[in-house]
Amino acid sequence: PSPEVFVEYRIIPSWLAVYGGATGKFSFGTLDEYMDKCPYRSASWSVNSTHVASYIPVDAFLGFKVRATDNLLLDIYAHYAYMKNQTVFYADSTTTQPGGFVDYCYADYQRWKVGLELTYHYQDIIHLLFSGNYYHWISESIENQDTWGYSSGTVYDRPAWDLHLRIDARIDSHWSLYSDNTFAGSFKMMTWQGEKKGKAYIGLNLGARYDFNSNLGLYLQLNNLLNRHNDRFYGYQLAGIQATVGCSWKF
Repeated sequence: PSPEVFVEYRIIPSWLAVYGGATGKFSFGTLDEYMDKCPYRSASWSVNSTHVASYIPVDAFLGFKVRATDNLLLDIYAHYAYMKNQTVFYADSTTTQPGGFVDYCYADYQRWKVGLELTYHYQDIIHLLFSGNYYHWISESIENQDTWGYSSGTVYDRPAWDLHLRIDARIDSHWSLYSDNTFAGSFKMMTWQGEKKGKAYIGLNLGARYDFNSNLGLYLQLNNLLNRHNDRFYGYQLAGIQATVGCSWKF
């Protein structure tokens, strides 16, 4: 069982509100889902019913919403979650370059999170969304930890902070520009060769869009402008700079 509670109270109706609540989540995994998370995993493993149930008994939160101006909204919040059977990926001993395989085990965590979300609008011209989070992870247990010899209390695959910045700007009735950027701290990776460090994530993306009318538009998007090969798994990195051209049509 998990709670599903949300309450909000406007302390000063025009600009200040407090909210809080608690929720939870229970989900069954599938082999397709695990392959989506990590396409490099060993094909020899199978998903069985004793491992696929990811369970968050409680995710409690408390926050304050502050409307500083008509165009600016601040959301300051704190979360606590207890998380069971969370996926942790690890590399086998041959994965020193692409060609080795990656498997997974399961861990239980407590997670504390504090963060800020800022939303700014200027007419229908500029929209800005910024969010930043700091995480404090507490490792409760890791599957087969004693057998593999990993340090008690170590947290893998999870950075201590992340930032996100999205800016949309409308140039005229047809043209618009957008920038979608993500930053995250370094993290520890689990391997048969011992602990490895994944470097901090930096993703800078820029796009342009031309709308012929309300139904038809063209867009160009450039991802990873710094051509940075961010770590995803030990021995595997994300692609460098990428370009996407597309068309959207509403009907």
